[in-house]
Amino acid sequence: MKYLAYPEKRNVTFNGKRTSLQLERYIWQNLGRVSKLIHLDESEILSHIWHYKKSMGMAPAVRLFLSYFYSSYVVSLRHQRYIGASDHAPETAQDKTSMSTAEESPSAYIGQEMDCYRRALDALYDIAT
Repeated sequence: MKYLAYPEKRNVTFNGKRTSLQLERYIWQNLGRVSKLIHLDESEILSHIWHYKKSMGMAPAVRLFLSYFYSSYVVSLRHQRYIGASDHAPETAQDKTSMSTAEESPSAYIGQEMDCYRRALDALYDIAT
């Protein structure tokens, strides 16, 4: 597992410019996961981070963004589970089926994930200013 902490330099393009960025492998993996969750290319995410980071370096800005995104995401999932636990149980088998398919659908959470994305960018902006 130590290999995940090794830095990896990649050529990336964002804001119409090509540059290299060195981040730990697990950071690159998490950036890819966020990209899939919110249906944006990594280059789009990096462009947004670039605009929100102000004078902060790009590598620390990416790390902070991911930290804020995942902490916000975990809190929202816990909140959703808490709200779901307080609701009464479905009364019919049909209700149970519709609930499980809605929970398993990847698009069911996209609004929540985009909110976490926006909160992470806002937090990055607040830290950088």
